[in-house]
Amino acid sequence: MSETLNLGSEGQILYDANKKSKLVAYLMWFFLGAFGAHRFYLRRASTAVVQLLLWIGAAVLYFFAMKPMFDYIAANPNAATNPEDPAVQEAMQQVAMQAFGSPFFYGALALGLIFAIWWLVDAFLIPGWVRQHNADLVASLRGR
Repeated sequence: MSETLNLGSEGQILYDANKKSKLVAYLMWFFLGAFGAHRFYLRRASTAVVQLLLWIGAAVLYFFAMKPMFDYIAANPNAATNPEDPAVQEAMQQVAMQAFGSPFFYGALALGLIFAIWWLVDAFLIPGWVRQHNADLVASLRGR
């Protein structure tokens, strides 16, 4: 609040309307981080888009890796209704080995790992981004 004392009432209103909150940023990071929402909120749209595309890429690759399992279950309805059947278990094990051994799975794993590390690093960067945004906002309001 001390940095906003010299803004006047109009400047204070503009500051309050445009300042960013660490709490909101962390809630977005935790619940919507896969979509880069915390980065969009903190006006880091280009890296937010990259983060979103990274997550979507991992999800698409994972879907293609698991497609043999979906196809097997669709072609064998008793696989879903009778999973205790030893024949079903044997077939599902083979399909799972095929799915988890595919390059799609390893691609999804690599993209997911890159995204997860980036997402965790963001947790440490958020306070500085919020401080910087709010300091830049005060400076722009003082210079208007």
